[in-house]
Amino acid sequence: MQWNRDRRTWCGVVALTVIACCGGLARVEARSHPYRVAVLTLGWTDHRALERFRERLTQLGYREGQEVAYTIEDVHGDTTHLADRAARLVATAPDLILTIGTAPAVAMKQATTTLPILFTFVADPLQAGLIESYASSKNNVTGIATSAGLLSGKRLELLKEIAPGTRSVLVLVAPHEQVSTRSFELLIAAAPKLGIQVLRQDVTSKEDIEQCLKALPSGAVAAIFHGPSALVGTYLEFLIAKAKEARLPLSVPEMAMVERGALFSYGADLQLLGMQAAILAAKIFQGEKPAEIPIQTPEQFRMGLNLSTAKAIGLTIPPSILERVERLIE
Repeated sequence: MQWNRDRRTWCGVVALTVIACCGGLARVEARSHPYRVAVLTLGWTDHRALERFRERLTQLGYREGQEVAYTIEDVHGDTTHLADRAARLVATAPDLILTIGTAPAVAMKQATTTLPILFTFVADPLQAGLIESYASSKNNVTGIATSAGLLSGKRLELLKEIAPGTRSVLVLVAPHEQVSTRSFELLIAAAPKLGIQVLRQDVTSKEDIEQCLKALPSGAVAAIFHGPSALVGTYLEFLIAKAKEARLPLSVPEMAMVERGALFSYGADLQLLGMQAAILAAKIFQGEKPAEIPIQTPEQFRMGLNLSTAKAIGLTIPPSILERVERLIE
């Protein structure tokens, strides 16, 4: 059973839709053919964002199969051939390209400098080289930045509050992913203030992740910290299994991961990001250029907690945490 203890967020999003419709975003011009939207996604939990994106566009007057049509490239976590997938989508000459995740956004920006690109679930678009500033990308890109890397210190604070005895954490870092390395830098900056030692393990493949977790000595760390990373997120089940086996808290950046068995998350909600992105898509359909649309950030960061996982690893959650959790999973 799960429930959302803070309905104000959803009410706020609904209100945005009403405002958008009243403001003219829902005035869909008659066209001889639907707007063509090409989607490049890593898969895994990204489907939640895409589902809500499609639902919200429908609410804004862009009905699938009538006013809008989709071409979707789901790489299922495999970033090896992203450039080829991006080129394939560009060749279809869509009216809009939607990307979910940093790696797909970067691949798309390299594939086209003319077609409108709308990104979501990107931790740091500046560092990724997608934009020149949050005020204006100065190019064919706009979207929503999650600030996932910047939230690493906050998540570490929450981990310490949830499990006060935490003195050391394991962090798997994908060195070829800028967001992963940047997140780690912020993490080690926050760790000394909390009395936590951070153990870094670089991984570049599924085999690296498996080997690292198998070789981890019993008692070597008190928790596992999943920093934002496409590679590590693809093989999240390995981290969840290891954390439960070793009875360790597992901190993750996205709420859907908590539903799969991680202990807790703090960050942007993918479903809300999808809704937010749909409003930007409608603006582009109405003629606004990506460079004219400032980069947005999530309207709210949310915390999720899996009580079943807490029980399984023998952890009692402090009341101060339970009072602030937006979604509890039992």
